[in-house]
Amino acid sequence: MSSKSPFTLLLTSVGSLLGQNMLDTLADRRQAVRVVGLNSLAQNPRNFHCDQAYLVPPTQDRDFLKHFEAILAKEKPDLILAGRDDDVLFLSDLKAKKPELAGQIPYGDSLCAEIMQDKLKSHDFAKSHGLPFVDSCLLDATLSRTQLEAFLKQVGFPLILKPLTGFGSNGVCILTDPDQLEALWPFKHPMLLQPYLSPPPDLAAYFSQYQQAMPLFFQIPEEHQHAFQCIIGPQGEIGEGFCAEMKLVMGRIEQVERQYHSDLLALGLNCAKAFRDLGWRGSFNLQTKRNQQQQWQIFEFSPRMTGSLSARRLLGYDELGLLLSLFAPEAAFPFDPFQSESQGLVMRSLKDDFVPYDAIRQLKDEQQWQKRSS
Repeated sequence: MSSKSPFTLLLTSVGSLLGQNMLDTLADRRQAVRVVGLNSLAQNPRNFHCDQAYLVPPTQDRDFLKHFEAILAKEKPDLILAGRDDDVLFLSDLKAKKPELAGQIPYGDSLCAEIMQDKLKSHDFAKSHGLPFVDSCLLDATLSRTQLEAFLKQVGFPLILKPLTGFGSNGVCILTDPDQLEALWPFKHPMLLQPYLSPPPDLAAYFSQYQQAMPLFFQIPEEHQHAFQCIIGPQGEIGEGFCAEMKLVMGRIEQVERQYHSDLLALGLNCAKAFRDLGWRGSFNLQTKRNQQQQWQIFEFSPRMTGSLSARRLLGYDELGLLLSLFAPEAAFPFDPFQSESQGLVMRSLKDDFVPYDAIRQLKDEQQWQKRSS
């Protein structure tokens, strides 16, 4: 860790929803930190809420590492936080290759990140550890009709069809009858098939309407998605767990309400211990729903903070502040103590954000932008 002042925090993919959440969570504590943001799109307004912004290729681009290392050498950040899943995998790989960066990267073993990023690997890991992950079937060229029919007999319809990797429900589809599945045969690109947990009771009515005429804008309500979040400290200590229920509108979280299910809290802590023992450190998240028997079924793990980060702070869980206190205690970063109960819920609404043309031009032309001193 650097002893320079001020404490410098580097945020990758600062233009993401998580990037916005990190900036929002830091907003009233910016006097304690200097924020450097990386992003691949110049016009994103979140770039210009940083003290210093850099325009870089996407993380998967082969030129990203060259840009990243140059920025590291110049900025010498005290801590680096990921804005997307791909960034976590990149950083955990980099930490393994360059141990001298270990103190700047608050993430664990890259194998854990790979497992959490790949939903089939997540399923297999959970099952091998006795953790209740939703039944999953890999759809690829090796799957036989007999195997598929056996899975369908076990879980029935409706079903969720999703890519093996990804975030934000991108590429996720709902299948309601065998004809839709038959139309996909043979399966050229690997996908994962899972039962649709806790579907809305009027799901059939939605599909009936869509078959008559497709609305220009539409969604299927998502109101019973639950999450567990905690931090695994540098020495493997597992902090307080936080549970919440989310309401999604058009795929985005619009409402977050804290939950106190003891069985969900116990499940989350058991999962955190399993990944801790495999070498994971830093933020840990799981997404879950109840099945028809009212049992929790995990459908996703995540190795990072999520798009509800700022909502969790309002509900009594200052995850970012706690993470900084654990992985950079010398910074003496101010953080809110954990609250055992919340006195309300969080409703999210859109806001306007002005983006100056000259700032965009500067970031495009020079690949960097610096906030002017006030």
